[in-house]
Amino acid sequence: MYKDILDNDDIKALEMLLNEEKMSVAEKRHYLLGAGWDLKLNLLEEDDLFEENDLKAIKKLVNQEPLSPAEKRHYILGSNIKEKVKELSEEAEYQHNVSNIIHKKARNVPNIEDVKVGDQILMKFEEKGMKDHYWCDVKEIDTTFTKDNKPMLTVSINTDLNKEDMTKIVTFGMDGRNSSTLLTYCKTRYDNLEIGEKAYSKRTLEVKPAQKPKRKNRMRP
Repeated sequence: MYKDILDNDDIKALEMLLNEEKMSVAEKRHYLLGAGWDLKLNLLEEDDLFEENDLKAIKKLVNQEPLSPAEKRHYILGSNIKEKVKELSEEAEYQHNVSNIIHKKARNVPNIEDVKVGDQILMKFEEKGMKDHYWCDVKEIDTTFTKDNKPMLTVSINTDLNKEDMTKIVTFGMDGRNSSTLLTYCKTRYDNLEIGEKAYSKRTLEVKPAQKPKRKNRMRP
């Protein structure tokens, strides 16, 4: 997207933050905690799109630090930062519509054949009435087709990218006396989860490539 720094998700995150749209736990994990904002902010500081005050506001927002009323007036209302992000969003939508129609129709779920070892997959887990989304690493791809002629992926939950939610507790065992957080339970049960295309399409919300392709496209004049 913008000079290979911000991608579509980053722009969506900025829009939500600037418009004070409430994020769910999964959205915060996806758009903020797992997006590498420290590096992106450093790169933006060397760029010419956002001014110093813009970057101060963005830094606080992506770190989930609320802006004071004075900061909102000075950094947001007294600047054109929203217009800049809106222009980036329109450019992202333009690129999406022109070059990524198939991907859009698939609701951000690429073909399983396009996934590579090392890719990160955001997957939905539901256990005993508890639901959450966790980033998983693709550890292995079985190129030997199964009986339904589809390859298999082996993934593991990425501990570094996921955070325990202490409110999501599952009970298990014959007498229901055992309990743990949903993340701990899923890490134990799905350490080597093998998934085929059907399960993959249903459970996967998004894939982040192991090596992000560089984009040469810039903002339209």
